[in-house]
Amino acid sequence: MSIAIANFEVAESWTITNGSFDSTYTKQGSNAIKLTSTGFNWDANCNYYPPGGLNLSAFADPNNNMSIWVYVDDATKISGVQLTLENTGGVDRFIKSQQTGGWWQNGWNEVTFLATDFSTEGNPSWSTSIAWIKVALAASGAVTVNAWLDWWRIITTGGFVTTNSKNW
Repeated sequence: MSIAIANFEVAESWTITNGSFDSTYTKQGSNAIKLTSTGFNWDANCNYYPPGGLNLSAFADPNNNMSIWVYVDDATKISGVQLTLENTGGVDRFIKSQQTGGWWQNGWNEVTFLATDFSTEGNPSWSTSIAWIKVALAASGAVTVNAWLDWWRIITTGGFVTTNSKNW
C-alpha cells in the first residue's frame, strides 16, 4: 500500500521556478513537473503548501520507505536533487539531498529512503503535519539539465519497491 505525498499535478497548485507542468514524461497521472537547472545553485525548484497540511506519521515507522520518481535527461549533468519537508514557519524541517557520484542514470530513477536518512533543522516531527514541501534541482557546473518529478509517496509495510529503485 502507498500513501501519496504529491502527484505533481496542476490541481496541487505548485509554485515553480525554472520549470513547468509537463506531460512529456510521467509515471502516473497526466503531468509531472519539469525542472531545468543551469549551474550548481539549486536554481530550479517547486514549492507546495498542502491544504490542511500532510500527515506523514506513517513514515516514522522504520519499516516504511519514501519513494519519488525522477526522470533525468542527461545524468552526466545533474549535481543533485534536494527534498525539504517543513512542519511550521521556516523553523522545523527535514532535508534530504542526493548528489551524483555516478548514482543517477538517464531516464527514470526511483529514489527510495527512510525517515532516518533525512537531516534536520530545528525540531521537526513526522507526527506533526507537514505544511510546506520543496524539491530543488542543481546542474553540475555551467551546463543545463532537465528533470521530471512524479509520484512521490510512502510505501507502507507490506508494500514493495521495484527492482530498479535506488536508496539515497
